[in-house]
Amino acid sequence: MVRIPISIYPRHIYLSQKDAGILFWKGFELTKKKKLPQPGYFTAEEQLTIKGPQWVIENVTVFWPWKKQSQVELYDSDNAILGIQAPKRIPWDLQNSASITLIGPIGKVDLQQGAIISQKHLTITVSEAQEFWLTSWQDIKISIGNPKNNIFLDNIIVNIRDNYTLDCIITAEEWNTFWIQPWAWWEIIL
Repeated sequence: MVRIPISIYPRHIYLSQKDAGILFWKGFELTKKKKLPQPGYFTAEEQLTIKGPQWVIENVTVFWPWKKQSQVELYDSDNAILGIQAPKRIPWDLQNSASITLIGPIGKVDLQQGAIISQKHLTITVSEAQEFWLTSWQDIKISIGNPKNNIFLDNIIVNIRDNYTLDCIITAEEWNTFWIQPWAWWEIIL
C-alpha cells in the first residue's frame, strides 16, 4: 500500500483568456485563493454563474491556469439541475461535449461545447508510472483502505506527464458518496 493524496474538487470552470475578458474585462487576471496540488494551478477568488436550459448554478469556482478553450467540470447530478447532457469525460476531452452559458459580472459567454462531468483521474509522473507499471489513458481501479473495510473506486483514468504531482482527483460529489478521506491509503488494482 502507498500513501497517495486524493484531491476533492468542486464543480469548477477553466477559462480561456479571451472569455475572461468578456466575462470580467479585457486584461483581467484571476485573484489567487488556494494553491492546488498540480504545479502552477490554483482556485481563484472569482466565481461565475453557469446556466443551462432549465436552471442556473451560482458561485461556481474558477481555476487557473487559462485554457485554450473554456470548460466547465460538473457533478453527475448537475445534468438534471441544468437540463443538459454533459458527458462523463477526462477533463481534456471536450469534443462534442455539452453547451452551457457562463455569466460573469459584466458579460456572458455561450459555450457551444465545453461542459463535462469530470472523470476520476490519476495524475502521475513518468518515473512514478513506470514504478507502478501504468500507461497513459489506462483505466484502473483503486482500493482505499480503512480499519473497518475497503472502498473500491473504478474507472480512474491515468494521465502521465513529467510536470505532474502524484494525485488522484475525484469530485466533491463522489467524496460525499464514499466518505473518502484525503490522504487515504490506497493501492492500484490492475
